[in-house]
Parts: sequence; C-alpha cells; structure tokens
Amino acid sequence: MKIEIIEPIGYCSGVSNAIAKAISVRKEFPNKSIYILGSLVHNSHVIDSLESIGIKSITDSITSLQEKINSLEDDCIVVFTAHGHDEKVDEIALKKRMKIIDCICPKVKANMTQIKRNIEEGNEVIFVGIKNHPETLARLSISSKVPTIVLTILYKNLEPQIVISTVSPSF
Repeated sequence: MKIEIIEPIGYCSGVSNAIAKAISVRKEFPNKSIYILGSLVHNSHVIDSLESIGIKSITDSITSLQEKINSLEDDCIVVFTAHGHDEKVDEIALKKRMKIIDCICPKVKANMTQIKRNIEEGNEVIFVGIKNHPETLARLSISSKVPTIVLTILYKNLEPQIVISTVSPSF
C-alpha cells in the first residue's frame, strides 16, 4: 500500500464565509457575549481559534437548539452554523432580544429552499441524511410530511458500514 500526504486545498466557500462572518462579528461587537450554537464547522482547530477570541461554541449534542437558546443570557449574539437550523429557534432568540447571525452555507440554504418549494407545490420529497447531523435536523424541521431516510454510519476496520433507518412518516 502506498500512502500519499496531500496538500490541503482549503475550505469550501460556505465554511470560509461562516468563519469570516464569525470573526467579523467579534470585531464589530468586541464586548458582547457571542455564542455559536453547535460547531460552526467540523474542525476543532477552527473552533479553538474562535474560542481564543471569545466566541463560545455550545456543542452539547444532548440539548436541542431551543434548549441552548433558552440557556443563554438575553441580549447576546447567537451564531447559527453553516448547516442550517429550525427557523422556529429564531423566534425564541428574537423574544430574548438576541442578535442573530446566520452562517448558513448558500448551497445548504438553496437545498432547504428547494425542499420547501416542492412541499408547497405538493410534490413528493424524500430526504436522505445522517442521523443527528445538524443538516439532517434542519431538514426534519421543514415539515413532518417529508419521509426521511436517516443513515447511521458505523466503522468496522476503518470501512464504513451504513445502517439505514426511516423517520416518520413511514413509507
């Protein structure tokens, strides 16, 4: 077996924009509490770097976004990740006078818009996602009418083993 070390080519534009937006918010509001609800990106070095400038990530996977919002002080700044989120959480944040910074990736947003549009037009939509991943949770919040196939990816000897389960409504 031959192992090659490749040169990193950087992040996708959605991730790069999310990182830049979070840093910009810190510069604009140097004395405000800023919280990212989840991991802005799947990269611990970036999360550590943001925390070093006072941007706290709330990455507890047990509590919902609603619970996370409710646990924060009023009048802080909340940053939503590039993955998208349940828009009902915006209402809770606004009631608590929080400033909302939405770092949703444009491609993720386009995908969510397409799902919403197709549901509104009465089309059948099936979404395939990874269990408990923020993008999947965001899609599930769009409508309970969308049959969703949820994949759980387990690894055995470094090979992915996919377990498929469905989420209501059932097929």
